[in-house]
Amino acid sequence: MRKLILLFVLVPTVVLSQQLSQEEKEILTLQDQRSTGDGRLGAYLAHANETLRYRAAIAFANLQDTSSVGFLLPLLKDPSGRVRAAAAFALGQIGSRAAEDSLLAALQRETDPLVFGRIAEALGRCGGEDALQEMVEMELSPAVESARDQFVLAIGRFALRGVKTERSIWFCFDQLEQTNPNARWAALFALWRLAPLRIIDIEIARRFDELKKRVTDQSADVRIHLATLLGRSRVTEAVDLLKLLSTAEQKQNDWRVQVALVRSFGALAPTNPELISNIVSYLKSQNDHVAIAALQVVGSLSPATVANYARKKELETELLRLSRAESRAELVRGEALVALGRHFPSQVNTALLADPKQPLRVKAKVLEALSFNQSADIFKLFLRYLEDDSIRVAMAAWDFFRRIAVPFQIQTYAQSDTTLRNIQSILAQKIISALNRNDMAITNLVANTVGDTLFFSLFQGTEWEEKVRQALTQSYKQLSSPDDVEAMQAVLDALGRIGNQQTISVLESALHDPDRTVAVVAAASLQRLTGQDYSSKIPAATKPLFTDYDWQTFESISPQQFILLKTTKGTITLQLLKDHAPFTVLSFFKLVRKGFYNGLAFHRVVPNFVIQGGDPRSDGWGGPGYAIRSEYSLVNYERGMVGMASAGKDTEGCQFFIVHSPQPHLDGRYTIFARVTEGMDVVDKIQVGDRILSAELVP
Repeated sequence: MRKLILLFVLVPTVVLSQQLSQEEKEILTLQDQRSTGDGRLGAYLAHANETLRYRAAIAFANLQDTSSVGFLLPLLKDPSGRVRAAAAFALGQIGSRAAEDSLLAALQRETDPLVFGRIAEALGRCGGEDALQEMVEMELSPAVESARDQFVLAIGRFALRGVKTERSIWFCFDQLEQTNPNARWAALFALWRLAPLRIIDIEIARRFDELKKRVTDQSADVRIHLATLLGRSRVTEAVDLLKLLSTAEQKQNDWRVQVALVRSFGALAPTNPELISNIVSYLKSQNDHVAIAALQVVGSLSPATVANYARKKELETELLRLSRAESRAELVRGEALVALGRHFPSQVNTALLADPKQPLRVKAKVLEALSFNQSADIFKLFLRYLEDDSIRVAMAAWDFFRRIAVPFQIQTYAQSDTTLRNIQSILAQKIISALNRNDMAITNLVANTVGDTLFFSLFQGTEWEEKVRQALTQSYKQLSSPDDVEAMQAVLDALGRIGNQQTISVLESALHDPDRTVAVVAAASLQRLTGQDYSSKIPAATKPLFTDYDWQTFESISPQQFILLKTTKGTITLQLLKDHAPFTVLSFFKLVRKGFYNGLAFHRVVPNFVIQGGDPRSDGWGGPGYAIRSEYSLVNYERGMVGMASAGKDTEGCQFFIVHSPQPHLDGRYTIFARVTEGMDVVDKIQVGDRILSAELVP
């Protein structure tokens, strides 16, 4: 937990008073409404009150309006360090190259390490090659040396945007000798984000002995990013280092490093089939995260790669064992089934689909496994499950149906199987029936299938062509913002691909949807159908459908408010970050207070990335019935940070996630509203299907 404590010592914060001033309320309201208030928000940037200047800069970071760059630049010279940091953050969020020169000048003169780090971060988000070159040629003064890790991480942010120079690559390799472990892993992060690249391969070979030292680095984060980098290299030295790291990790035994290792072995296996033996060794891990990662790697390998593996039978035996391991996490069994379907299809037990004792998630994985085996019998099996009583199973059937619904194969099935002779009628009725369920997730998946013009060609010239199109149009009319935004987008996109003159009126009405993202898709679809540019008809901003300015409740929330998540694996303690995500904290606080999260499952777990829960549907599609705005602030995704899941900016609701390890690519893109203060060992144990028994406010 030491990193989390350090993070909050180092981050400039504004502890909102229990009683907010009217000016603070106005700034927060304008930020929430994505409005400048006819210039009122900009005026606060020049206010005598430091807190208001800070808050206004953070608000502009959330608005991300390029026209505000000129107003923010003077704040890089503000007497207050936290204001300078907020201004730099805002400029980075806006991402305009117009701020580059001013940020470079500010970086050169800054003596506050906290602000220095933020300026470097901003340059990483908006600077070009010239700025990158100037940064890596800088000599850090003793005053800002403590911010070297943030400075190096900024090079990684350039890398995220594909901005690189040869000097920046050499710079990153040179940082591996730094005493600060965060600087070391940040350098490796930047390198693997740029790899594969010939110059990086050359340096890995040339610096073999230097990299060998990092194999036993005391920092797990360094070893994680080293493993990831090696998996993106194409030189034999990378394979040798990866094997050394794998051997050394038997003593260190950090599951997160092992996850990175198995993924890298998988990345190199196509050209080094013998490495599958290393993957098989991780299949035998007792840690579910490691086993799941190894299974997913096996499932991603091509059949040709596995066919070249000398001990293929051993792999099959191990997959069968895990597919039957009732005591393991559901996802272990599920991913084992998928891997079997990919490489040993005859071993997939279809009887699991009819077994009422099998978890629905396992049944969904059976369908995924079967989708690799294209045959008339599998096709007919999928047709049955497209209308399964379980939404989850039907979702899986529609999701993986696209893999086997290849028109020329379908036509072949219809010619050889009398039960499929009227295939257009059968498929059309399945589509119409699915859309009539009025479930946003099913509608989304069906729209994605129908929107495939090759698939839709099956209906063209038949009586079902217009019926399918009308069913899709009608389904759109049953959807509404904000709960159904993703499904609305999918339907509008499909109509743009298969529509005709009759669908234009529906698309034109969508231009006025209160959710701007819906209007954007509608405009693109209209242009596809008509050839005309509809971009001028897209609203400049989305007016919030939901706002909650319950200042009384907000002011009652302690800056030290904690939440106890009692789960099936133990208790996780969260501290709400009221200062950094006020409206998200208010929403979460109220949901906890009314017991919303009690009994909900963790529906998504990605090893060494996130655990995600809080969905009333437990499938990733549920929400609280409203959407709140994204809130970006001066906190980053270190291990144990808690963020809000979203389907794009300003679509957050109730689903949240906790990160297993630092995730710089999420910074400034997803709201952080809490941090884990106790129970990271519990977070590390959570698997899909584990539940929140209760969420409680303390004290």
